[in-house]
Amino acid sequence: MGMNDMANLTVRHGSYYVRFIVPKDRWRDVGAVLGSSTGLRRDVLKSLRTKDRKTAFKLRDAALEAIRRSLNLKLAEAGLPPLHGDAVPDRMSEDCLLSEALEARRQIASTSDRTDGGDEQMGETDPRRRLIEGMDYFLEDRAEQLEKAGKDPSGYVRRFRETALGEQTPFAIVLDRWMKDRETYASQAAISLDRATLNHFSRYLADVQGLAEPPENLIGFLRAQVIEDVSPMVLGGFAEWLMDKQNLAAKTAGSRVSPLKVMWDFAIRKHILKGPNPWLGATAGLKRKAGKRKSEVRPFTEDELIRLLQADPGEGRKWAWGSAISDMMRLALLTGARQNELATLIVGRIINRDGTEGPLSGFHAQRTNRRSGHVGAVQRE
Repeated sequence: MGMNDMANLTVRHGSYYVRFIVPKDRWRDVGAVLGSSTGLRRDVLKSLRTKDRKTAFKLRDAALEAIRRSLNLKLAEAGLPPLHGDAVPDRMSEDCLLSEALEARRQIASTSDRTDGGDEQMGETDPRRRLIEGMDYFLEDRAEQLEKAGKDPSGYVRRFRETALGEQTPFAIVLDRWMKDRETYASQAAISLDRATLNHFSRYLADVQGLAEPPENLIGFLRAQVIEDVSPMVLGGFAEWLMDKQNLAAKTAGSRVSPLKVMWDFAIRKHILKGPNPWLGATAGLKRKAGKRKSEVRPFTEDELIRLLQADPGEGRKWAWGSAISDMMRLALLTGARQNELATLIVGRIINRDGTEGPLSGFHAQRTNRRSGHVGAVQRE
């Protein structure tokens, strides 16, 4: 069937890469020996140096084994146990289950269900039915491999089959089509806000499910969630969670809900989901609720300003944007400009970037239509 053809493969800039998935209980060990900035490493990418699909398939298994051997050597040098080869194969991970089941779903949907033959023993048959039968044989083989590894295969088989047959809808289906559509007309700033919403929503679902810590890959976690399993009551609690647990203002919480409403509208129009849109009215009453909260508004003290300027943005966090956020906070404190405006500054707005007009440089100020302020120019050496 070819449903597992792309397992452990990814395409970047037209070239094929192999992806070795590190077992979850070894993320910290592998992150340590590879010098990961976050202290964790969940996968290893290696270029196969080919743009040909068939060549990539031939090179995949050997490349995966080479990565495993290289990691085991580094682990041994650090006095850590090796990654055992008899573990559950990478192709049975959550990421691979989802990608393979979605590929099977596409194949089944595009295959004819018109009767084209049959016999007395099996009855009438058609290409789609034969494809599904082939998928079932494929799943039997996977179940056997899981059993040999000491795992219960029932959950894997059920999720794969229900996803492939369209009986459940992972968020990945909606996210992929919606984000692709958004890229055709939305600005990068709007798409960044969409991603902020999706990250918040992923954290919320993890919190509702009782996870001790939010997933490291928030979008990956959200992609694997089944839409039908998220009840309207859970959806309805998102806005309050943003205000109560994330301490967002009512206006900000409302802006985080809006992209989800837009995404659901898109999915309903494309007949991916059935109406009505559960996000209709989700922000009603937020401003009234927020009005009851009395918050003190005062300027920063001198000590507080010094602490903000001297703070280490990476302390206690696992992120790649600490230094950028630190720079943005300094600009915000020095200029009084809003952080969301500073985040949209582009290289073209830098004044005297090449230094031809002297030692000082700055940002071109652009007044907004809002009364709340504008992006001010800042001079720096």
